[in-house]
Amino acid sequence: MRMNPLTIGAVALLAVAAQAGEINTPHWLRSSCPLELTTIPVWMEVQPWVWVKDVDKLVIYLTRRSACTYEGCTDIVFEARASVNISAVFIPNGVVKGKYSCSLSSPFLDPPGGMLGVCVKLETQESPPPTSVRVGTVVFRITPSA
Repeated sequence: MRMNPLTIGAVALLAVAAQAGEINTPHWLRSSCPLELTTIPVWMEVQPWVWVKDVDKLVIYLTRRSACTYEGCTDIVFEARASVNISAVFIPNGVVKGKYSCSLSSPFLDPPGGMLGVCVKLETQESPPPTSVRVGTVVFRITPSA
């Protein structure tokens, strides 16, 4: 006798599903020790120490301050769950050559957080690039406070 594979699959699925979470009643009534009924997975969600609010809206625009100097600043709102030391580093992408520097208004951040100012400065002898050219990225690094 030939059976349809769909029928075999449906019967196997019903047999497996019927066993999940079922108490084996013939043994349960005769045994005084507890029986394992089912298991539930437990996940732990670890929150970050520090996060930046509205990070997708943050941009620093460098504007000319003198013939060879460009500078730009922005305020960033941080939330903190622990006291941390924070630093900022500017990583240029090579579009505009020059000497870049990056600074923060404070190297310390305590709970519940606060606003820090970050500034990027460029000193270059090159002619200015066209407007709205991305020249690099600011990377923040944190370490726990001692």
